[in-house]
Amino acid sequence: MPIFNWRGLFLIRWIVSNIPAVGFEAVVGSVGLFPSGRVYSQAFHLGGQGFFLSAHCNMDQQSSFHCFGLFLGMQEKGAVSFGVDYEFAAREKPSQDYACKYKGNYTFTGGKAVGYRNLFGIPWTSFIAEDSQYFIDGILHLRAELTIKRTDLH
Repeated sequence: MPIFNWRGLFLIRWIVSNIPAVGFEAVVGSVGLFPSGRVYSQAFHLGGQGFFLSAHCNMDQQSSFHCFGLFLGMQEKGAVSFGVDYEFAAREKPSQDYACKYKGNYTFTGGKAVGYRNLFGIPWTSFIAEDSQYFIDGILHLRAELTIKRTDLH
């Protein structure tokens, strides 16, 4: 299996927004993501709870090819439960607008992660190809929008 060294894999921009208003942005390098690497965002806090995003190079279990996955994780902290509605989006060519790739809801109870193993529904080789619709000027732009509902566990 060839090792890919493509300019778009050296920078991933994370944009996280809390509804309403508060936002978070960090730049995370992704050297070494292929074939089984992971890269994590800086932790960010919403509702007093720590969260992070992680990008993974996964093996698609149905088709046996490598693919790009994106996950939202919660740092473990006490007996607090958070219901989260989330949406992952990516900018696409030619419009350069964000398009929703996956959305769902999940109840975090600490130390867990939720996301999608093959965010773009394509093999890794297509994802990083020179004509990939997801890399704009060599940068993969991802957005995660979160709506959090807090529930205390008894």
